Amino acid sequence: MKPVRVFFLTLLVARCSLLAYAESTFEQQAQLAWQTRDKPGQTQAAIRFWSEAVRAEPKRADLWIALAKAQGRAVRHAASKEEQKKWANSARVSADHAIRLDRQNAEAYTVYGEALGQWADAHKGMHSLSAVRQAIDALQKAISIDPHHAYAHMLLAEFYRQAPRLFSVGDKEKALQHAKLAVQYGPGYAINHLVLARTELDLGKKEDAVAELQKVLSLPPPADAIPETRADQETAAGLLRSMGVTPVATPCGEAGNACAEKP
Repeated sequence: MKPVRVFFLTLLVARCSLLAYAESTFEQQAQLAWQTRDKPGQTQAAIRFWSEAVRAEPKRADLWIALAKAQGRAVRHAASKEEQKKWANSARVSADHAIRLDRQNAEAYTVYGEALGQWADAHKGMHSLSAVRQAIDALQKAISIDPHHAYAHMLLAEFYRQAPRLFSVGDKEKALQHAKLAVQYGPGYAINHLVLARTELDLGKKEDAVAELQKVLSLPPPADAIPETRADQETAAGLLRSMGVTPVATPCGEAGNACAEKP
């Protein structure tokens, strides 16, 4: 083989290797940032790296799902209405990419349903009601694919619990049904118990709600939901105090204090 051809072949191999390394680095850096998402700037860092990762590998639904989740967290922690709308718009687009790439992925439909709900909340008005109904449809699709998908059941419970019955999809009994399924299929996640407790409070079941809130405070945070568990435990402790009930100690310290997620 001629020296010039060998040189260009070597250059091509090196370039391909460099591109593959960069692609994997974007994903790895996003995951590292996401692990400390409760620290200032880390959620945005994860979004930047996952955005680069999907540019490099646009046909990977799992990357679009991860990006949509990070953008959804940015919605929840937005400092202004404009910022909330910006991230809600982005999360909806990312989640839509995910379901277009994989029509049988329950997680993709779940993040799409959540993104639609956040978009509707950020763009309040009559036009947002159709987004709520689309969100319900997406979550129903998720549980038709995976009936044990706890997070999808939890989101359905919240939609049915919070939406007004007269003009939208509100239904407290359906909320209770899905909240119980969320706890059944995801007993280790604080958010599921918290949503069940809130639904029970709405229905006047105070004793059951108190029991669920105390369960929230007794849960050790799962590895994939440490900051979220801490925030949910703080919320549960606050709800208990508002009812005149003393919170029990949490696995990470005094209830609602030592392990609370900071804004």
